[in-house]
Amino acid sequence: MASTNNKKKWLALSVVGIALVLVPRRSSQKAHKPVPENYDPIEKAKSTDSE
Repeated sequence: MASTNNKKKWLALSVVGIALVLVPRRSSQKAHKPVPENYDPIEKAKSTDSE
């Protein structure tokens, strides 16, 4: 019985691990683009909050 639970846990863990590897993240897509010199993420966040 415990062996079955361990198999299910490892299967679920491996599925999640594979999904994290295969699904591209936004940060990795943006890493190839240069950041503009006048880019200020704090000002951008302030402007979207006030809208």
